[in-house]
Amino acid sequence: MKIAAVIRPKNTSVTFKLNSAGTEATQTIIAEGSPHIIKVDAARGFGGKDEYPSPISYVLSSLISCSQVTAQLVANDLGITLHSFEFDIKANLDNLTSKP
Repeated sequence: MKIAAVIRPKNTSVTFKLNSAGTEATQTIIAEGSPHIIKVDAARGFGGKDEYPSPISYVLSSLISCSQVTAQLVANDLGITLHSFEFDIKANLDNLTSKP
């Protein structure tokens, strides 16, 4: 007698939906289903007023945050207790534009 088994993992997909509105180099971004509002502005060197973090700052902070979350998840799986985290990140952006 053969018994067929089908393994169906739980749904591991999470959907994120963001809405954005803005003027000039400033944007307000709202994540649907979240109370958080993200304000973004470009640095003065890129035409903004530098009133809020720049898109590059958010990208770099996302990288740090993802690294911390990943480290914590792996530690949990291995039964390791982590007490604190500290990350440093530095990025250089060459904003030199070529002109014909």
